[in-house]
Amino acid sequence: IIDTIVQGMLWWAGANSSKVDYARYPAGKSRYEPVSVIIAATMMGICALLVIQESIMRLLRGFLKGDSPVLVLRGSTVVFVMMGILTKVFIYFYCLWVSRRSKSSALEAIQQDNRNDIVSNTFAVGAFIMAAAHAEYWWFDSLGALMIFVFIACSWSVTAREHIHQLVGVSADEGFIEKVKQLTAVHHPRLSLDIIRAYHFGCKYLVELEVILPPEMTVRESHDIAMELQFKVEQLEDVERAFVHVDYVSRDYDEHVVSREDDALVRYFKRDYGTGPASPCHPPTFGIDP
Repeated sequence: IIDTIVQGMLWWAGANSSKVDYARYPAGKSRYEPVSVIIAATMMGICALLVIQESIMRLLRGFLKGDSPVLVLRGSTVVFVMMGILTKVFIYFYCLWVSRRSKSSALEAIQQDNRNDIVSNTFAVGAFIMAAAHAEYWWFDSLGALMIFVFIACSWSVTAREHIHQLVGVSADEGFIEKVKQLTAVHHPRLSLDIIRAYHFGCKYLVELEVILPPEMTVRESHDIAMELQFKVEQLEDVERAFVHVDYVSRDYDEHVVSREDDALVRYFKRDYGTGPASPCHPPTFGIDP
């Protein structure tokens, strides 16, 4: 039942994450997928821990108290389990085929769940048959269950950790950052890249680019160049959204960090904006002497 609930939840998240509703969700709903994967991992981890506990208790009762379980092997049970394994194999390869056409963390989680089920059910059938056929090997069944669900708990914990990092906003890998750098380098002859930030925004990346254009360039020209670059970056498969900030000089500080300082306006603009409106005759210099 839990397995069906988990896979149903993952399918629902995968289907709804691509539905557009920018009025209610301006940044999209792609983070449905990592959230659903974390919930699924938590549910499967709890179930695995319960089975691990029960398996350990059975082993202790059997070895310490001599209360070993009597297992009865029925052909119908084996047939049903084998049918379930074959169904899981079909779903696994179907997910593998679909994942080659579209990238989805929910789909990858379903694929992982079915892979775990194939391995665990196959191993469980073998252990159960051995334990049922030979009474002295009764512990095979409990030990097999213990090993299987330790593997499942570890597998889902790794998956949950990965998706938690993605939701928090872990930095993109160097390969992707280099790809964006190369794209920016050939975008326009008068444009140069100052700062690039790329980090997870769910399963995909949010990219921030700070680029430099000549100060004498018109607002219209600089806007169009930056907008074209934004379009190019957002067309990359792994990008959720991109922002391009245009500057006319390189800075030796992070604007998003210094902006939180109490005297940021006075220190970096060399003006006290609290005393009145800025004058168009005296534009801010960002601490750079004209």
